[in-house]
Amino acid sequence: MPDFTYEEKRDIQREELNILREFKALCDRHGLSYYIVAGTLLGAARHKGFIPWDDDADVAMPRRDYEKLAKIAGRELPANMVYQSEKTERECPFGFAKIRNTDTAVSEKYLKNAKMSQGVYIDIFPLDKCPASDRRATRYFKLTNMCYCAMLSKIDKTFKHGYEKGSARAAFKLIRLMPLGMIKSLRRSIRRYYSLLSRGKLLATTSGSYGYPRESYSAEWLGEGVLLPFEGELLRAPKEWDKVLTHMYGDYMTPPAENERGGHLEK
Repeated sequence: MPDFTYEEKRDIQREELNILREFKALCDRHGLSYYIVAGTLLGAARHKGFIPWDDDADVAMPRRDYEKLAKIAGRELPANMVYQSEKTERECPFGFAKIRNTDTAVSEKYLKNAKMSQGVYIDIFPLDKCPASDRRATRYFKLTNMCYCAMLSKIDKTFKHGYEKGSARAAFKLIRLMPLGMIKSLRRSIRRYYSLLSRGKLLATTSGSYGYPRESYSAEWLGEGVLLPFEGELLRAPKEWDKVLTHMYGDYMTPPAENERGGHLEK
């Protein structure tokens, strides 16, 4: 599959910026909290905009605001944008939401043939309470990922899930036997269970790409947030954004080698 050219990637980023503007305006109208995170936060800190080779945008919201967004986004977004989550489309496997531009035509690996909305998007991750215990937090992330991988393997038979040994293999096979809707319900039950074991001092985006502990954050790091410049806009970032980036990436101001500069989308 050929990669996008630089100009094609910039076109994608311009569409994502339009979605970010709509998302920000919606949050501002309704008093919803959000933070730019992951590659989008890194891009703001290092490039004052998109990382040149990135092809998506990432924001996170406290669970309460995330659920409020789900109720209002569908009726307030422009006609060419759609709010997508596990609840809006049967074959959507994500444990987070997306806002997509339906006038565009790109897809993600293993989801090209999924019966769901496609197109350029931003990712919207819920920030959930996470246990302070490393053992419990690790299990929480692994079980969440296992549910996601089980759904992907049902949607695309070529997906390599990696659960090939011991009890993990048995658990994965059992989950994979379930219908998609049941797997989603199981994932929600896992979240509710581990939230009960958490005091709220540690928050996490359990469906992110980096896993535990990189996708866990001290609630104090997030705070009310601060505004950072991003492609000519001002977007809300975690109050202690340097700590968040150092925790996730280490020396985040040094770009990776060229062979490590990948994206998420396919033509």
